Amino acid sequence: MNSVEEDQRRRREEEEEEEDESISLSVSISEDSEEVPQLSAATLGALLEFYGEEEERQDRLRDVQEGEIPDTFTENWNLSQFWYSDTTSKRLASECLRVVGDKGTIACLSCPTLYRTLRAQEHQCQVSLLEYDTRFACFGSDFYFYDYRSPLALDNTLRGAFDLVVADPPHLSTDCLTKTSLTVRYLGKPEAKIILLTGELMEDLADRLLGARRRSWAPDIDHSNNLANPFVFYANYSSEGFISDGDSGDSGDSDGDDNREVKRKEKEEEEEERDRDNCNKDEERRDSVET
Repeated sequence: MNSVEEDQRRRREEEEEEEDESISLSVSISEDSEEVPQLSAATLGALLEFYGEEEERQDRLRDVQEGEIPDTFTENWNLSQFWYSDTTSKRLASECLRVVGDKGTIACLSCPTLYRTLRAQEHQCQVSLLEYDTRFACFGSDFYFYDYRSPLALDNTLRGAFDLVVADPPHLSTDCLTKTSLTVRYLGKPEAKIILLTGELMEDLADRLLGARRRSWAPDIDHSNNLANPFVFYANYSSEGFISDGDSGDSGDSDGDDNREVKRKEKEEEEEERDRDNCNKDEERRDSVET
């Protein structure tokens, strides 16, 4: 056998070996494809969580359709959810209705606890919930999906539609409050009232972005699970609200009425002085920038 024939023989043998390997691989893939794929523990956990949330959403939807207001939504700490206490929710709802009247429009921005409390009360106000958690989509047309990271990705019908905007930004950060403020401005009418519920450390930024200042007549914001960072009530209006427990009715005690009136005036004077100080600080900042 000459060298040419030997080379041809070797090439045929190599081609046959490659064909055998290809057939073997094909058979192996076919056999593996018949096996049930195995999910990792993390993937399986995420899948079960999704189905659990979907089942809860459907249950809540049936409750709403039957006229029952759900009150058992579980806090999702991964979404920075911390529900208000019952007392805080009721006081906030009363303040909202006091501010807008019986037929006003109220936007609850990232505060589903307040929305549910308002929905359970008797009034003719239009209340809308803008929220990231789609479990609350069970409230139908009242619900609008909202992600603060896209502050203006909203339905055009919401622009300038509300007499009062109540916002509770999900994070205590400059970025979150800044973007939430853009949404608040988008939603509110030109003379809209604004209530901001956030931490003490955001006080200066709340004033600069929204003209919302801490009000001495408003109580602190309490949550069902106590938070490390104190939450307070900010507003862009100064009219006193939040009638305290025990002051809600006529007692027939003129001395008590006089004392309450004195305290009310003292609070108003403190508030006016605080506002003047803030205005002076604003002017000083502007002067320093101009110079």
